[in-house]
Amino acid sequence: ALGETPIAAALTDLRGTFGDPNEAEAVILITDGDETCGEELDAVAPVEQLRRHDIATHAITKAQAARYRQEDLKPVPEALRRAWTVPDGQDATIAPEAQALLRFRHLHLLGDWPMAGAFDVIFCRNVMIYFDNPTKERLVARFAEKLVRGGHLYIGHSERVTGPALEELANMGPTIYSRRAA
Repeated sequence: ALGETPIAAALTDLRGTFGDPNEAEAVILITDGDETCGEELDAVAPVEQLRRHDIATHAITKAQAARYRQEDLKPVPEALRRAWTVPDGQDATIAPEAQALLRFRHLHLLGDWPMAGAFDVIFCRNVMIYFDNPTKERLVARFAEKLVRGGHLYIGHSERVTGPALEELANMGPTIYSRRAA
């Protein structure tokens, strides 16, 4: 297991879904900026490209620095820490090979989205709780449109998918949805 955090648990599920994480072509992560600053996901970046979009510029700045306290990386399995981080005293830096796979951008969920193409996985955890139901439904519909067929949406435990997006998304578990085949 990757640890006790919700994002780490979702990554464990993701690895079970894809088998080999290298099979994922692109991943988008959207967080509220407070739950995690990306150390878990930065350290397990063996995908073609991991994109992190966030409205919180401080979270983007921290993730771009790719430097974390080793204590904060304990939920990441040791083999992944050895492969994707470079220890530096009490800190660790994400290895240059992993940093080359990472992209960070500011994103306002209710504004225009600069991303082109579709994604294999979207993580949007504990963000929608701040929106009213019509806004949540519009946002989830946008996520569904951005997923490849068979792609997965991971949401927070207190969040649910409702409305028209349910026609596109199949519930795979309490916080996991998959875009239906055509």
